[in-house]
Amino acid sequence: MRVVLAWELGGNWGHVRRLRALGEALTAQGHSVHYVLQELGALRPLPRGAVLWPAPVWSGLLRHAALRGLGEPRRFGDVLANLGLQGSAMVEGLLLGWESLLSAIRPDVVVGDFAPSLMLAARGRMPRVAVGTGFTVPPTHLPGFPPFPGAETEPLVAEDALLTLVNRALERVGRPLLDHLPQMVQAEAALPAVFAELDPAGALRQDRLLTPSIPAEVLTATRPETPGAAVFAYLPAADLGADHLALVEALARRVPVTAVMPGLDATRGERLARAGVRLMQQALTWDRIAKGHSLVLCAGGMGTVSSALALGLPLAVLPHGFEQKLTARALDRAGLGALPGVSAEGLAGLILDETARGAALARAAEAAQGFRARMTDPVAETVSAITALAV
Repeated sequence: MRVVLAWELGGNWGHVRRLRALGEALTAQGHSVHYVLQELGALRPLPRGAVLWPAPVWSGLLRHAALRGLGEPRRFGDVLANLGLQGSAMVEGLLLGWESLLSAIRPDVVVGDFAPSLMLAARGRMPRVAVGTGFTVPPTHLPGFPPFPGAETEPLVAEDALLTLVNRALERVGRPLLDHLPQMVQAEAALPAVFAELDPAGALRQDRLLTPSIPAEVLTATRPETPGAAVFAYLPAADLGADHLALVEALARRVPVTAVMPGLDATRGERLARAGVRLMQQALTWDRIAKGHSLVLCAGGMGTVSSALALGLPLAVLPHGFEQKLTARALDRAGLGALPGVSAEGLAGLILDETARGAALARAAEAAQGFRARMTDPVAETVSAITALAV
């Protein structure tokens, strides 16, 4: 079997980690894997037997593109509009790009992680599998995308207008038109990997939820009843805004802070070190994090958040992107965040007050039992769905 594993959109490398795990499992079964990625260097080191292709590029990913941002999205269609779905010419170019790739590779199945134009290009031609989070795999059985939690009902851009420009592109390349915009990202198998409490689709979801993609070590790590009174911060430099930097500095002057910040420059690193932050060059194991820290501070990446929830560690989120904001809001609604509002004073108080820290740890440990009870192997389940579609 020949499989395409594609990543078009999204700014973090969690997409590639998910595809790598799928690719390695498929390769181990003797299948041929072709990776089609927006950033080829994200796959280093190259998996055994992998074939690399560059993905067709959305205009929203190009710095020189004269693309107007429309504001914080209210529905998934707005997300696509912000990334370039503002004219039919771009959609036509994406379709033609995928046509060339698919004709050259001739896959039996295509798998897309936040790859909407691949789902559209492969529609009616070959089986499609959509993988990702609850945000990147929206429900498609409705006539329109549902509003995001807490967002206004009306979208920034009317979905009828987006549907019209998509259909213009489809008509020009001789492909069947869509009846509803959600059909653009429809797949024969939609496999969102997210805990239900964090799923933006909520009760509207019909697809079965898979376990989030988290390291296997989380299942073997153990959290003592009274872990160290310290904070572990995982904040990639790309997610570290000026206000986030100031908060981490202020927090480190009150309580011990161990931090992993991939891509951090020397200037900001020296500034944090002067404030007392213990910067680590390599990621800590979750076992070490659980034993030495009473709080995880992160940007809201689904992998980090899900790992902390499964391990029973209280969370505080400093969201950078919109998906991370949705995750932070969901944590607060579910009572799983450390505090409704994140401040250095509040977080330090939580760590230093033994009663408050004990209560937060007890809540997190109780919730973790439910998360761990639902956990299965998302890679095995996804590979099974892929191979079933290729029959």
